[in-house]
Amino acid sequence: MPLNFLPNGNLEPGIHQISWLEFVAEYGYTNYRKQLIIGLKIALNLLKKHNCQRVYIDGSFTTKKLVPGYWDACYDPSGMDLHKMEIEDPVFFDLVPPRLKQKDRFKGEIFLSNARADLAGRTFLEFFQRNKRDQTSKGIIELSLQNYII
Repeated sequence: MPLNFLPNGNLEPGIHQISWLEFVAEYGYTNYRKQLIIGLKIALNLLKKHNCQRVYIDGSFTTKKLVPGYWDACYDPSGMDLHKMEIEDPVFFDLVPPRLKQKDRFKGEIFLSNARADLAGRTFLEFFQRNKRDQTSKGIIELSLQNYII
């Protein structure tokens, strides 16, 4: 299913479920974007190893910008052993800005989907669906890791 974008370049509001292959085809259209996707794939592989089922992608990466800053993501922790994950992959828990370890290793930032994202008390899953400038609704991508091949 093709993705639809608003005139400002954001995805139309909603959570858009696409496969990894569709994601790469839709967003990997420059060498720079391909490098960001390689970092995201590293993070997805580690999350899948820890039984993560779904990840939501946001940020300028999911817009039509030719040169996005990086990607932002949040993951659903349902069924995961976060304590074990923190021991094995502590970079996921480097959440104090500017999150340089995450950006260096994964080329983006990743958070728990149910963690508080702002002073209004919104979770990252809710926060990602709002335009930061004017608080209008925008879309995000959902990647299911159940069928994702490492």
